Amino acid sequence: MALVVFNKNEAGNAFWENMGFASRDDLVYRNKALVDIIRIDT
Repeated sequence: MALVVFNKNEAGNAFWENMGFASRDDLVYRNKALVDIIRIDT
């Protein structure tokens, strides 16, 4: 199971670490805003 927590969310990170979740250094999270999508299915 995976979850995303912002770095600045100290309380959230402490909570999830206390629940046994570990941070990973081998992953990079990326995102892209999809506001300019041109639909091709219409």
